[in-house]
Amino acid sequence: MSNLSEQALNIELGNQLAKILPGFSKIEAERTKVLAKKPGKRQDISITGKGRAPVIIEAEFEPALNVEEEAKGRLKSRLKNQSLPVESVIALIYPQELRQANNLKTSLAQTRPRYRVFYANEKPFPEHGWLEGSISDLADLIDLVAVPKSAFDRAVDILIAGIDGAVSVLENSDAIHLTDEIFSLLGLSTLDMKKKRKFGAKPAEWPAPLSPTPSSSKSVSQEYTRPYRH
Repeated sequence: MSNLSEQALNIELGNQLAKILPGFSKIEAERTKVLAKKPGKRQDISITGKGRAPVIIEAEFEPALNVEEEAKGRLKSRLKNQSLPVESVIALIYPQELRQANNLKTSLAQTRPRYRVFYANEKPFPEHGWLEGSISDLADLIDLVAVPKSAFDRAVDILIAGIDGAVSVLENSDAIHLTDEIFSLLGLSTLDMKKKRKFGAKPAEWPAPLSPTPSSSKSVSQEYTRPYRH
């Protein structure tokens, strides 16, 4: 009977993620000389790509007593040859039954690990508890959190300007009745938006957008709503 190690799982997870995330130039597992200031430190999984913020995955078998602290300890670190610091680290928990898997590749592809995102200057997501999903769901999450904070901030500024412009056009036209409908789709109210325009509220102070109804499958694609980054 097999007794797989975390290292073996990390390497296979890195291989599977590389196939799902072709837009990232390098996904390395169980490699040294990755951390700029600690070249001798072996990293579980590091994910980098042009124009993307580097992401680190720290993984352990359940009960994973140290994985959250390990993840937090990687925040703001720098990877070799990367200009951006690590803004997001994913703490991941492998189920114990994977230790006895006879086919590592198939078993890992079919498993549903638990994971949680830690940010450098924000609360973790989810703030309490863990997400649970497939390896494909995990890849979607990585693709999302790898958006650099600077790019996200620029997108928010463009969104605010666009909403302001749309409101101005509607308020001076016969289509003002569409304003409430548009704001409803954005999860906002007309009154909320007028207050934001008047007082210049930051995106972090906006009410949260309407989120999908949680499902029993607990997949990231169905439950995950990106928290505001500011």
